Amino acid sequence: VQDLHLTRQRRQHLLSHLGLPDLRAYDEHGYSCYCSLQVLRNEEGSSCSIPGIEPELIRMLCSVWGALYRAVGRVSACDAPTSNVCLVELFSVREVLQFEIARAGGDSARVLQDAIDSLDRRIHDSYLVWSVPLVLDPRYKLAYIEFSFRRAFGSKAAAYYLSEAATKIRKLYTEYSEHDGSTTDGADSDGAAARAVGS
Repeated sequence: VQDLHLTRQRRQHLLSHLGLPDLRAYDEHGYSCYCSLQVLRNEEGSSCSIPGIEPELIRMLCSVWGALYRAVGRVSACDAPTSNVCLVELFSVREVLQFEIARAGGDSARVLQDAIDSLDRRIHDSYLVWSVPLVLDPRYKLAYIEFSFRRAFGSKAAAYYLSEAATKIRKLYTEYSEHDGSTTDGADSDGAAARAVGS
């Protein structure tokens, strides 16, 4: 990027055109690398080259870092609550990793597989925390959880995750209803909980 001899004004224009905040806004090496690659690709076209780095690796890094940057930006936005989209963003990043694994080979594929394995562990460890606000969001409900887990892990795993999420939501609904004193019988509360989450 330094070899391009960009003026400060040109660099700011490029970052703005690419939808990227100023590099000084982040104290993060990965983000700096991502911005630099995006600027290079914009200035030199998609065939930008860096000595010693394969163009396909540059494309893959921009794809993966771009997905991470967008996901972090969405869940850390200060203008709206975001717990309802955390699971959505985790699955979006997972899809990009899956796509890149299918295209990559050798060491790149192994590194990407390690990344997806780590992400899968995080999803498994925290899916209940993120499932409840996601299900309560009328845009997603339980159908999205079933679809996403089936696509990522298969039908059997999807049934497990869906069952766990539905059980957790019913339990929460019952606890809130009992605390509020508004339930009269358990069957009715199960039906109301099911209607509330669209199952």
